Amino acid sequence: MNTVAEFEPKTTAFEKVEEELRNRIISGQLPGGAKLHVDSLRREFDVSTSTIREALSRLLACSLVVSQPNIGFSVAPLGRNDCLAAANARDLLEVAALRDSLANRSDAWEAALAGAFHMLARADRRFLLEGDASAEGEWGRRNQAFHEAMVGASQNRYLLDFRRSINFNWDRYRALLPKVSHSATHVPDQHKALFESAVDGRVEDCVSVMRDHISTTVRLVIDHLPDA
Repeated sequence: MNTVAEFEPKTTAFEKVEEELRNRIISGQLPGGAKLHVDSLRREFDVSTSTIREALSRLLACSLVVSQPNIGFSVAPLGRNDCLAAANARDLLEVAALRDSLANRSDAWEAALAGAFHMLARADRRFLLEGDASAEGEWGRRNQAFHEAMVGASQNRYLLDFRRSINFNWDRYRALLPKVSHSATHVPDQHKALFESAVDGRVEDCVSVMRDHISTTVRLVIDHLPDA
């Protein structure tokens, strides 16, 4: 008899390595410019050289890693110009995915969004309004879940794939927020405005708030980054 576990997709070795390295890069554990030595990583993860190279190639494809001839792989640097480029790309992709999602709204989508907003509102209160540093991890997860729910009705998988890639890069900058500012008290209001305009089907209002929401993050981090 087949079990549920037998039908669950298995994670390959290079996918596990890719996920771990991606998490380290996004969190800042591996900072911009850090060298990624294939042999050292091979020993750490106890996998083949080809597995490490495949994982790094996938990270290279989504711009988290850079490669130079005769030098090898390293973590892509953070900087003011890159932050602005990432913000512009996120604006384009997030808005496009949002419009597509709102064009395909359903009761199931609205229910999922309502649940995600409810959980985020609680995390917003603890982390952003009450300043509970222990809630940072929960807030990050709830914030991501809310934004995923916002575009959850989009039917354009290519658009969603590109959005996912740029968000990996954007998350590196968002991770700087707790170090930059603990006073983003207007962010919960933006989340509420996003939710209400989305469920009401006010597309242009929702897009406007989303763009303000993205630019808010840029303003919070941009002055704390190098010029490059």
